Amino acid sequence: RIYFKDKAGQYEARTPAVVADLKQLVEAEAARQREFEQFVDMVRSSLQSSDPVDLDKLSSDAVERIKILEDFAVLGDAAGNTKLRAIELAHALSIPPTQAGCFNALVQLGLFNEHENLAL
Repeated sequence: RIYFKDKAGQYEARTPAVVADLKQLVEAEAARQREFEQFVDMVRSSLQSSDPVDLDKLSSDAVERIKILEDFAVLGDAAGNTKLRAIELAHALSIPPTQAGCFNALVQLGLFNEHENLAL
């Protein structure tokens, strides 16, 4: 798939520049997947050990994922597209894919207080 392309049932060789670009895309996707798996492992271990998470030590992608969970925990169904992403994250993190499930996970991670005063 990287070196050749199917064109009307026949295969054509790709140029070296196109091959390099495709390799770079594949490597970037693999790096994103590794980072996501590291995030999932970190959150799962924090949930099991009840160790608080320090947002300052997380990557920008990890902070964005936490913010997605926060938005869903606060806004619920009103979170729009964020709701779908939060539900996908919840499944990956093995937490209940509900507003309450995300809220409880954020409490366990030390990011929310159990009696969080939510700005509505």
